[in-house]
Amino acid sequence: MADKDFLTGEHRLQVSNGEFFSEVESMLQQGRCVRIPVKGTSMIPFIVEGRDEVETGPVSGELRRRDIVLARTDRGIVMHRIYRISGSGTEAEFTLMGDGNLYMTETCPACDIIGRANAIFRRGRRVDTDGRCERLKARIWMSLRPVRRFLIPAWNFFHRSGYNDNQSIDWTI
Repeated sequence: MADKDFLTGEHRLQVSNGEFFSEVESMLQQGRCVRIPVKGTSMIPFIVEGRDEVETGPVSGELRRRDIVLARTDRGIVMHRIYRISGSGTEAEFTLMGDGNLYMTETCPACDIIGRANAIFRRGRRVDTDGRCERLKARIWMSLRPVRRFLIPAWNFFHRSGYNDNQSIDWTI
């Protein structure tokens, strides 16, 4: 369904998550980068719905702990941080966890990693996910896992994100 945004005049196409991520996967397999609008709260406080978009590219090189990846899991396609790696190469198994999650993790084999986040666009400004500052923030945040149950509600209180779980993504064309 295509419509025109009343305020901005942009044309928007609304597609299901399945259709959207099928196209994203196809583009990544062609070696292209894709800018994905954020839906959900599993990556707060570092990636926020309505504020951020994530530039995702094909996986090149070795994946490392703390990388943000787009992956197929039992729960569907998620964009989460690599929390643990077991094994190596094509036999590797990845444990993923959203920054906003307290306990829930997903596991997937290397073949189910679709792409890697290259950058986060925060309020229009490009932030390299492999930059020194972002890697340090990720390292500190992962070490704070035992106290996240206090930090995340505090963050939510001050930011009131207003999450709305629509099962579709608006794709600006």
